[in-house]
Amino acid sequence: LESRLCLATRQLRKVVTRSPPALGLSVEKNLGPTLAFLETRLDLDDDALRKLVVSPPNVLMYSVRDNLGPKLDFLEGWLDGDDRGGTPRSTLARVVTKLPQALGLSVENNLKPKLAFFEDAMGPREARTFVADFPAALSRSLDRRLLPRANRLTAAGVHLDKTTMAYVCVKTDAAFLDYLHLAQVSSSPVPV
Repeated sequence: LESRLCLATRQLRKVVTRSPPALGLSVEKNLGPTLAFLETRLDLDDDALRKLVVSPPNVLMYSVRDNLGPKLDFLEGWLDGDDRGGTPRSTLARVVTKLPQALGLSVENNLKPKLAFFEDAMGPREARTFVADFPAALSRSLDRRLLPRANRLTAAGVHLDKTTMAYVCVKTDAAFLDYLHLAQVSSSPVPV
């Protein structure tokens, strides 16, 4: 790892302390193929691959066959939607490198319900653009954050789109409540 990814000592320490079992992985059977898969599938340069490996969770611990491949297939298919032109690898890579934790989320129990929420709220095309631009939205709790905030905005008469969804997903509680208050006292569209 140190030589293949040109990891600094502190970076290598980070990888090992987060996942000590990584030390037991075979270079030939696990580490090498996983790195090659991520590099090729996401078209990552060395710097982007290094950042992905050093970020939590430790993607080196995931099986290419059972986790990484199917998860990337699912995300790529969803990001592509009905366009059938194929999602540019750069879009999929941007989502994964901005939110490596997405690779640890369950497709059935986490990703599908959240992506359905975004599609229902904004429409499929705008939802895909939103997630591609703000992958961190996938890390938010559907039941504790996304649904309650979206329901409060729609109850206040605010149309959910990419801009207002940023308040639902990424703004602090204080910023969200300020925005909600403006929406409740204003009959015209609320500036963002």
